[in-house]
Amino acid sequence: MFALIFVEFARARHAPAVIAANGAALFLLFGFISVDEALSAFSNEAPLTIAAMFVLSGAMFGPAHSKVSPRAC
Repeated sequence: MFALIFVEFARARHAPAVIAANGAALFLLFGFISVDEALSAFSNEAPLTIAAMFVLSGAMFGPAHSKVSPRAC
């Protein structure tokens, strides 16, 4: 399952937050981690920092900035 999640991150067909949330849900569903273990990740600053970096990078390089304006050429 870890390999599938890794491949989805590499393919980048979906937003990283969607892949990560679905991966966490699958790990919970199949019993690899408990609910307490999943929620304990929020007690550490690192996951919140990474989430903030995803938000900032999405704002900087999101769909609105991915196309070159015809006037820029």
